Amino acid sequence: MLGSEEPTRALAMNVALASIYGTDYRDVTSGGTPELTFDSASDQIKDNELIVTTTGVSAKKVRNFDSYTFVLGDNFENKDTMLTLTETGGFGTVSNVNSHPAVKVDWGKVKANTSKLTDRRGGGIHGRNNFTLMQEAVPGTGTAISYPNHLAFANYTDTAGIAEIDRVYEKKMTVDVAPAAGSTDTSANKVLLELNRFRNDEVTHKGTEAQAPTEVYGGYSGYDHTEKDKDGHDITVGTTTESNILNIEGIAHGTTLKAYGGYAGRRTWRLEG
Repeated sequence: MLGSEEPTRALAMNVALASIYGTDYRDVTSGGTPELTFDSASDQIKDNELIVTTTGVSAKKVRNFDSYTFVLGDNFENKDTMLTLTETGGFGTVSNVNSHPAVKVDWGKVKANTSKLTDRRGGGIHGRNNFTLMQEAVPGTGTAISYPNHLAFANYTDTAGIAEIDRVYEKKMTVDVAPAAGSTDTSANKVLLELNRFRNDEVTHKGTEAQAPTEVYGGYSGYDHTEKDKDGHDITVGTTTESNILNIEGIAHGTTLKAYGGYAGRRTWRLEG
């Protein structure tokens, strides 16, 4: 685990020069005992899970994990990044195949866990948020940083305008590079999470933030979701922003603020009082 049992933002993690292994396999028959890396479907790494529970963590690389879980906490902030890998090469290459293809992680085994977020009014995460769960950012000469598309995933699907609902939150995970037409494999630089609070919140905008936002929301929804109808069939319905309170105590001098008690940017509309 990278972080503490209870997810907390910006914990000090001294792993910047470390390689993180689910299992550290070595080829003892070769000089220098090079590492052995296996595809995520291999029995050698079955059930190896990397859990990240904080933000701002940097490590050289991750190897031999079957799944990745990113656990969000109440004090996480919009635009936070959880895990940054500083060595190129994604999840490595498959050692026991002659062609050494890139290790592809099953997209279904990459999770954003929001179960630790409170749904208490006024607590937890508010409004509209975008997080980077994982990325590659490789230092170069001087201050140069490259962002290679080496994080390889298999069975990737984008649910388009549909998000997953967890109590008062909606969440949608994507990568920043879509698969080619007709494929479910992709190589990306970032794993992204949109996380919105749409229900039962109270937000106070004081206008004193160091970087004043241009928009503020009591509740926000950007997507539809699926639920069962009376016959047990999956249907697509709009996510209702409801029971939210937005307090405006001030607006920073010289700024313009758009304020929404509730905002729904979906395509399937359902309005309630």
